Amino acid sequence: MELAARTWWASVSQAWCNGKALPRYILFWDYPEMGLVSRPVIVNRLPPLKSVHTPAYRVLVDALVEARKAAGLTQQDLAHRVGKPQSFVAKVENRERRLDVIEFIDLSRAVGLDPHTALRRVEDALPIRT
Repeated sequence: MELAARTWWASVSQAWCNGKALPRYILFWDYPEMGLVSRPVIVNRLPPLKSVHTPAYRVLVDALVEARKAAGLTQQDLAHRVGKPQSFVAKVENRERRLDVIEFIDLSRAVGLDPHTALRRVEDALPIRT
């Protein structure tokens, strides 16, 4: 089956990077053999930014990494303390995985970081909203 594709990703990413609005229509793949042709899809808004990409979350993770290194622990040591694989700690530190509150408190205690102190840092990093 021959697949004819039209890609608008270059223009979409360019518009996103420059802070401009997305084009009103984004074309999907064409499947001429199946009778399907490009169908415009209305794009009303961009998806919200995931919390792993926000500056406040970066502050949270950086506090955990700083505390782990200050305690002289490797990722493997920390993973052993919390009963998780080393890849869990690596993904958290690389901001590939979001922490829930219980996991955050567990990791904080394992590295000797006061969770309240870390959360105060995060609070200071958050923008003031009126």
